[in-house]
Amino acid sequence: MGRLRFVCILVIFIFALAALPAVAQDSLSPGDSASGTATVSRPVSYLLNVNPGDIITVRAQTDGFLRQRVYGANDEQVRRPDFKSSRETSIYVFEMDEAGPYRLELSGDAAFSLTIESGDTLTLDRGVIKPGQSANATATLDRLDIYTLEVAAPLTLTLDLQNAPGAPVSGSARLTGITGSAQQAEVTTMARHLNVYTLESAGTFRLVVNVEQGDYTLSIVEGDTVTNNLGALQPGQTISGTIVPDRVDFYDIQASPEARITVTFQGITDSRNAPRVDLVGEGFDRNDIETEEEDKGITVYVLDEDPPYRLAVAGEGSYTLSWSGGDTLTSAGGALVAGQPVMAGLVAGQPAVFMLEGLAEGAAGSLLAGLDFTSVENPQPIITAMTLTNGSGEILPLTEIVSTGELPLFADYATWLFELAGPAPYTLTVEGERAAPLLLNPTLKPGETAQLMAEPYSETGLTLALDAAESLV
Repeated sequence: MGRLRFVCILVIFIFALAALPAVAQDSLSPGDSASGTATVSRPVSYLLNVNPGDIITVRAQTDGFLRQRVYGANDEQVRRPDFKSSRETSIYVFEMDEAGPYRLELSGDAAFSLTIESGDTLTLDRGVIKPGQSANATATLDRLDIYTLEVAAPLTLTLDLQNAPGAPVSGSARLTGITGSAQQAEVTTMARHLNVYTLESAGTFRLVVNVEQGDYTLSIVEGDTVTNNLGALQPGQTISGTIVPDRVDFYDIQASPEARITVTFQGITDSRNAPRVDLVGEGFDRNDIETEEEDKGITVYVLDEDPPYRLAVAGEGSYTLSWSGGDTLTSAGGALVAGQPVMAGLVAGQPAVFMLEGLAEGAAGSLLAGLDFTSVENPQPIITAMTLTNGSGEILPLTEIVSTGELPLFADYATWLFELAGPAPYTLTVEGERAAPLLLNPTLKPGETAQLMAEPYSETGLTLALDAAESLV
């Protein structure tokens, strides 16, 4: 009887969602209602009978997350100045600042019942507030509070939003219509939201308070009550600190534009508001390379604009932080050790070569590589080509295993089986256009014993070789 092999591996990996064309529906005018079900993969759309310059409010009762967008001619997205969303309601205001015709698109994961209203029926004008003043108000589910902030001279200020004791998560207080560089720091805890802005001129500013519901206090505090500047952090230097909920620790880093850096962060806490780190600057991009091991995270950033750059730590508890120049997380080749996953740093036209270690001639195993979920219904391996050769240059067979629902294969990986024949060394050549997780698993035959070293939240595994009639105990 032929042998049936399957993969047994402990993994939690990435997933992605891709939107398919929206399901076309009827046209709607202000005063009309509609209902249906929208998903990320199958949005629902309606034609809108409105004119350029019109303002409408779309109110939806939902049983889950619902996102709304309006598109004009040539699929140009209409400006969305205000919205308020929860698991029960989804309310958006749209101003038709693009040429028509107009299409409303709903996506997410929810059944909905919506109405189209003429004008802005969401925002509630709470009047004028100035630095040094506070306001007490009660938020409701169906309204968004708007204040006019009057500033007599350039200054730095902190928006301090606090909920009443026992109220849910605080929400947010933000200034709109200003450049992003004016925002200096932001902290959100279970009952408080602090936002620091540096305003370079006097004037009036639109201040949006988005609290789901309940009593709150908004204070405009002169000065920066949040930022804790701790100086420069050198490459390779590891620093320890303790963060408190209403502060942000900032570390300056000196790196060149167009460079890659690797940030390693570990937070130790018993709080729900666990410490976290992010890179802030005029321009950067988190690369598609990231890993987490319980309370430790490693992230590669691509710096695509000019410095300065800073690392910002927020949350509550103790932490350690370091960074290094270059990408130290991914590998463009080297050793591929059984049971130890690597992140293969693949670049188009540049194959990466790995030497298989921990397996001898006659051994069998499996190779697992991450999938690209651009198409949810038909994910493809990130690795576009893979070749296994022995020391004599002979190409060894790689058999791809496709999950049919009968085998317990994990959908986050493409899986290939192999047997090593001929002399060592055994070389794996892989090709692709971006980083891909790669894992080599040995085969464990009936009666054999293997020892595995597994860190919390990491991956390890074995390939099990069984006859179709055999049971597993």
